[in-house]
This record gives sequence, C-alpha cells and structure tokens, in this order.
Amino acid sequence: MAQTHANLADNYIVMDQLTEAISNTLACVAIYAELEQQDSQNTVWLEGAVAALEKMGDLSKAQRSSFATRSSDIAQSLAYYQQARTKRDDLYKRDPGNLNYLRGLSISDIRMGDWHHDQKSYDKALEFYLASATKRAQLTTADPTNIDWVYMLGVANGKVSLAYKSKRDWQNAETYALKHLRAAEQAAQTNPDNSLWAGDSALANYRAGLLYSESIQFGVGNRTEAVQYLVRAKELFARLQARGFLKDRK
Repeated sequence: MAQTHANLADNYIVMDQLTEAISNTLACVAIYAELEQQDSQNTVWLEGAVAALEKMGDLSKAQRSSFATRSSDIAQSLAYYQQARTKRDDLYKRDPGNLNYLRGLSISDIRMGDWHHDQKSYDKALEFYLASATKRAQLTTADPTNIDWVYMLGVANGKVSLAYKSKRDWQNAETYALKHLRAAEQAAQTNPDNSLWAGDSALANYRAGLLYSESIQFGVGNRTEAVQYLVRAKELFARLQARGFLKDRK
C-alpha cells in the first residue's frame, strides 16, 4: 500500500497536482511509521520511510513557493528533512561499510544545506555542504572509477562554493567552484551522452564565470576569466539545447 501511495504521488507531481501529491505522500509516511513500530530493524521499510519524508520536505518547499510563504510550511519542510537524515544516519551506523548508505547520508546533508541556504543561514548551510563533500570524497576514494560519485562530489563542492559566495568569502568560493568544475568536466568527458553530467559541466562553467564577474566589485575577480567561463558555458548550453536536452533554459 505504501508503494501505491508513493507511485500516485510521483504521478501527481508530474501532473502538477500538489495537493494530491502531498496527501498521498503523507499517507505513505504514516504507513511506514506503523511498519517501523512493528519491526524497527527492517531496513527496507526504513529506506521507504526516508524516501517518503524527503519527498514531503520537497513538497513542503514547493508548497511555500506556490503559495504565500508561511512560517509553518518552512518549519515543516525542515522537520521532514531532519527526520529523514536521522533515519539515514541510523542506517549508516548499522552498516558503516555500506557505501550506498553513506551516499544517502550525503544527499540528506545537501537537502539540509539547501534549506538553510534558502533561509540565509549561510554558516549552517556551509556546515552541511562541507559534511556532504567530505562524505562524497570518501566515496570517490573508495572507488575512483565510479564517475557518478565523482559527479556527486562536484555537486557538493559547487554547493560549498555558493555558500562561501553568499558569505563574500571569495577565495574559498573560487577554490570550491574550480573543484566543482574539474569534477563536472571529468564526468562529462567520460560519457558525453549523459545529459545530467553534461548539464552540470555547463552549469559549473556558468557559476565560475558569475563568481569571477560578481567579485570584481569587491576588489577581486577577473573579467578575462569571467568571460572565458561564461563563453564556455554558453557553448555547452547551446550543444545541450541542440540535442534536445534543454527546453527554454535561460
């Protein structure tokens, strides 16, 4: 029954029917809570609960983006992400050698970081982004051939760069922006047909260009480098659009 509600919610999300998506996801959360009470050691049910809670966190954020912002919606989205992270942490502590659990925990860190960054709590956001980057560095060390983990590390480093940029720490923002760029380009070169990796490479160039451009007014930055990265980003986005990977992307 929980999976049925989850599948319905996914379809309602695609159909942009937010109320129905929330209703089914809440039903899914409730079912997994009952199942956990019956058997708290069942990792399949625990993973299902994590997925439902994270989806509710995402839906709560979407809800406050679609309607008037309410403090209750903001707090509730954080509560869902916190519950999901606690469960992911529990899974990893049960089996510290499970790299997929470590990967999942790094995803929770990103969600928590995003929430705090949206609230302009940049120090807290940075804390979670750095935690995610550390976990993903562990993953790439454990298996350097796993390009998806290289891509994920790049994404985390990009988030770290954004947090430093928000704090006007331009040196660290540059350091992590370039880490993001290197990882993104490595992934994209490995498989040019992967639209996600190719898109991230374009995004990494765009963000690097913006960083060098916007920091000029603060006495740092480099206009030549800014133009170089922005031109490269434009070329990459154009290629993606030509291949049908982008639609009306600005």
